[in-house]
Amino acid sequence: KTTADAAQSTADDAWARTLRVEVMSAPADAEGDTSLLTAYAFRGGELLSDEAVAKMGLLAWYVGGKRVATGSTYTCAAGTAVECRLEA
Repeated sequence: KTTADAAQSTADDAWARTLRVEVMSAPADAEGDTSLLTAYAFRGGELLSDEAVAKMGLLAWYVGGKRVATGSTYTCAAGTAVECRLEA
């Protein structure tokens, strides 16, 4: 039981420190000329606030491999390949 409890504690701790990002996209205007991308950052199962994400500098947006912005939202031309990365 002690070994199992220690293993569970280790797994719980790892989960609590795990960062992940979910990215959503939606047309930003009626013509569909631009898209608004929004990233949600989670630590474990907890959604981090935009303020917490900004303070930690966690998220960065990339276009063509080049960093173009930092933060939870990014607006780009429709059809542009954009990547959001965790910088932690």
